[in-house]
Amino acid sequence: MTLLNDTVGAEEIAAALELTKEHFLRKSRTLIEMEGMPARLPGNARRPRWSRTAVSRWLDTYGDRKRAAETKSEADEAILANRQALHLAYVRPDRAAFTGPRLAIDNTGARA
Repeated sequence: MTLLNDTVGAEEIAAALELTKEHFLRKSRTLIEMEGMPARLPGNARRPRWSRTAVSRWLDTYGDRKRAAETKSEADEAILANRQALHLAYVRPDRAAFTGPRLAIDNTGARA
């Protein structure tokens, strides 16, 4: 197997994603930063190449990662709702924030 067989170009990735090559290249930075797509390999910027194994793994696990992120988002929303309910149940409306214990200090007997 040669190195050329171990890499994949923008045309092939775009076809797998059902995008045009130009649209994929415009979107590739977002895919890398936000969606976890593997970064391109170093080399000629005019003909970007990616690791075939890494891209295949990314495509194969994309649905599972998206589902996990959505589940986490739903859990975060549930936690926020529970936090708000507890706040309403236990915090007096006249004291929006806990200010801590109030200490009275008597310095009348202190020496200078």
